[in-house]
Amino acid sequence: GTFSFRIEDGRLEVSDTDTPQPDLILTLPDPRVLLLWLQDSTEPGKKVESPPLTDLVMEGTMWLNRAEIETITRLDRIPRSLRRDKII
Repeated sequence: GTFSFRIEDGRLEVSDTDTPQPDLILTLPDPRVLLLWLQDSTEPGKKVESPPLTDLVMEGTMWLNRAEIETITRLDRIPRSLRRDKII
């Protein structure tokens, strides 16, 4: 399916629609990978198999439409930041 992430002013928004002009396109064969990654940030302490997104890109499980590993690295920090700041 299609969905979008929007990151603006330090906020992350997820929508079930696409964006007309995305800055970056991620492609995954199984969207559950992202669900596990998000679950890792929202349910701390629960044993979740959630590899870093950067690992998924490097091993070829997730594809990017352009070389933009910095954005993926920043996304990978979200779960840890949410736990650290006790937002969840």
